Amino acid sequence: MIDKLNELERRVSDLLEHLRQAQATVSDLRGANEQLKSQLGDRERTADENRALREKVEALETELGSFSEREGEIRGRVQTILERISSLESGLQDSGQGSQ
Repeated sequence: MIDKLNELERRVSDLLEHLRQAQATVSDLRGANEQLKSQLGDRERTADENRALREKVEALETELGSFSEREGEIRGRVQTILERISSLESGLQDSGQGSQ
Protein backbone atom coordinates (compact mmCIF):
# COMPACT_ATOMS: atom_id res chain seq x y z
CA MET A 1 0.00 0.00 0.00
CA ILE A 2 2.81 2.42 0.86
CA ASP A 3 4.47 1.49 -2.40
CA LYS A 4 1.34 2.48 -4.26
CA LEU A 5 1.18 5.79 -2.39
CA ASN A 6 4.85 6.43 -3.14
CA GLU A 7 4.26 5.59 -6.79
CA LEU A 8 1.22 7.86 -6.87
CA GLU A 9 3.19 10.67 -5.21
CA ARG A 10 6.01 10.25 -7.75
CA ARG A 11 3.56 10.31 -10.64
CA VAL A 12 1.85 13.45 -9.27
CA SER A 13 5.26 15.06 -8.83
CA ASP A 14 6.18 14.15 -12.41
CA LEU A 15 2.89 15.54 -13.68
CA LEU A 16 3.42 18.77 -11.73
CA GLU A 17 6.91 19.09 -13.24
CA HIS A 18 5.50 18.56 -16.73
CA LEU A 19 2.82 21.14 -15.95
CA ARG A 20 5.46 23.68 -14.85
CA GLN A 21 7.45 23.00 -18.02
CA ALA A 22 4.33 23.39 -20.13
CA GLN A 23 3.51 26.67 -18.38
CA ALA A 24 7.06 27.92 -19.01
CA THR A 25 6.76 26.90 -22.66
CA VAL A 26 3.39 28.64 -22.96
CA SER A 27 4.90 31.77 -21.40
CA ASP A 28 7.84 31.67 -23.81
CA LEU A 29 5.50 31.14 -26.76
CA ARG A 30 3.30 34.05 -25.67
CA GLY A 31 6.37 36.28 -25.52
CA ALA A 32 7.49 35.11 -28.94
CA ASN A 33 3.95 35.66 -30.26
CA GLU A 34 3.95 39.23 -28.97
CA GLN A 35 7.31 39.86 -30.63
CA LEU A 36 6.00 38.45 -33.90
CA LYS A 37 2.88 40.60 -33.67
CA SER A 38 5.08 43.64 -33.14
CA GLN A 39 7.29 42.71 -36.09
CA LEU A 40 4.22 42.14 -38.24
CA GLY A 41 2.89 45.56 -37.28
CA ASP A 42 6.24 47.10 -38.15
CA ARG A 43 6.27 45.35 -41.51
CA GLU A 44 2.72 46.44 -42.25
CA ARG A 45 3.61 50.04 -41.43
CA THR A 46 6.70 49.77 -43.61
CA ALA A 47 4.64 48.29 -46.44
CA ASP A 48 2.13 51.15 -46.10
CA GLU A 49 4.95 53.70 -46.14
CA ASN A 50 6.46 52.00 -49.21
CA ARG A 51 3.12 52.11 -51.02
CA ALA A 52 2.74 55.80 -50.20
CA LEU A 53 6.29 56.52 -51.35
CA ARG A 54 5.75 54.61 -54.59
CA GLU A 55 2.64 56.69 -55.24
CA LYS A 56 4.62 59.86 -54.58
CA VAL A 57 7.40 58.70 -56.91
CA GLU A 58 4.84 57.94 -59.60
CA ALA A 59 3.26 61.37 -59.18
CA LEU A 60 6.67 63.04 -59.28
CA GLU A 61 7.63 61.10 -62.41
CA THR A 62 4.42 62.22 -64.06
CA GLU A 63 5.10 65.80 -63.01
CA LEU A 64 8.67 65.53 -64.30
CA GLY A 65 7.37 64.27 -67.63
CA SER A 66 5.02 67.22 -67.78
CA PHE A 67 7.89 69.60 -67.00
CA SER A 68 9.97 67.99 -69.73
CA GLU A 69 7.17 68.49 -72.23
CA ARG A 70 6.78 72.11 -71.15
CA GLU A 71 10.53 72.62 -71.35
CA GLY A 72 10.54 71.33 -74.92
CA GLU A 73 7.65 73.61 -75.80
CA ILE A 74 9.37 76.62 -74.22
CA ARG A 75 12.64 75.79 -75.98
CA GLY A 76 10.75 75.68 -79.28
CA ARG A 77 9.10 79.02 -78.63
CA VAL A 78 12.40 80.62 -77.60
CA GLN A 79 14.02 79.24 -80.75
CA THR A 80 11.20 80.70 -82.85
CA ILE A 81 11.56 84.07 -81.11
CA LEU A 82 15.33 84.04 -81.65
CA GLU A 83 14.85 83.21 -85.32
CA ARG A 84 12.39 86.10 -85.68
CA ILE A 85 14.82 88.47 -83.95
CA SER A 86 17.62 87.28 -86.21
CA SER A 87 15.39 87.74 -89.24
CA LEU A 88 14.44 91.25 -88.11
CA GLU A 89 18.07 92.12 -87.48
CA SER A 90 19.02 90.84 -90.94
CA GLY A 91 16.16 92.84 -92.45
CA LEU A 92 17.24 95.96 -90.62
CA GLN A 93 20.86 95.49 -91.68
CA ASP A 94 19.81 94.91 -95.29
CA SER A 95 17.58 98.00 -95.28
CA GLY A 96 20.31 100.01 -93.59
CA GLN A 97 22.85 99.01 -96.22
CA GLY A 98 20.42 99.65 -99.02
CA SER A 99 19.80 103.24 -97.94
CA GLN A 100 23.48 104.09 -97.72
